[in-house]
Amino acid sequence: MTDTLFIIGNGFDLHHGMSTSYSAFREYIKRRPDIWRRLRTLYGDDVEKDMWWYRFEEMLAKVNYQNLMITGNGMALGPTWIDNLLCYNLPVFFGEWIRSIDDNVKPDALLHVEMDAQFFTFNYTMTLEKAYHINNQNIWHIHNSVRDFNDGECIIVGHDSDNRQLVMQLDKYIKQNPDTRFDVADCINQKIEGGAKKVTRRISDNEEVFHARYSQIKHYIAMGFSFNRIDMQYIKKIVDVNPLFSIADWQLYWHSDGELERYHSAMKELGVDISNVVFNKW
Repeated sequence: MTDTLFIIGNGFDLHHGMSTSYSAFREYIKRRPDIWRRLRTLYGDDVEKDMWWYRFEEMLAKVNYQNLMITGNGMALGPTWIDNLLCYNLPVFFGEWIRSIDDNVKPDALLHVEMDAQFFTFNYTMTLEKAYHINNQNIWHIHNSVRDFNDGECIIVGHDSDNRQLVMQLDKYIKQNPDTRFDVADCINQKIEGGAKKVTRRISDNEEVFHARYSQIKHYIAMGFSFNRIDMQYIKKIVDVNPLFSIADWQLYWHSDGELERYHSAMKELGVDISNVVFNKW
């Protein structure tokens, strides 16, 4: 098996001119006024701000409790609304959006993407398969792909706030709004928790796969991956299963100064000797 692993993030598709940013997803959602109104109800006016969408997955857990405390026919509507969005509507809308994106792109020869390498991708698109003709057996779409969506499987999209974080979030709100009905707010939190990516569980369920694929990697190449807090857990697992990790080298492709600073921090967090890292600007 190859000793090279490409870690692929959304920046890879953006580099190829694809409209895969969360801000593009916002414009797609806005074409559905009913869904957009529901987002405004669940999260408030913050959904109008670019920053909310830059931090999209993180922000999915930060609901507007006050708006969600509304009742109809004596029943609390908020828990049902948040459950419908995170567990049912969002994965479908996200999959339909990915399916609508033009993926007829040309490969970038300057990237030297190795066809026989292993690929761990956070992207839902088929760019690796279509543009670079990578065998799908060498690619792990950790959150599923548009191909899976077309075959009837769910796109995995969501936040990764755990119960402790949600309780702290709710406690802060209740201190500011002491008349809050705790039973309804707590039910809302339970529904929010159900919309998590469940990264820890996904890792534990695939323990043998991580070992089988990534225990002999000597060369790590990250393209377009932001090393964000939610998905960093996967990278930690990838390096934890590798006894050769200390002698492995890294190539990191970066676009902006902010990314370069974040990459340095990520390497430090992973325990990578910075002398083993090459930073490539694209």
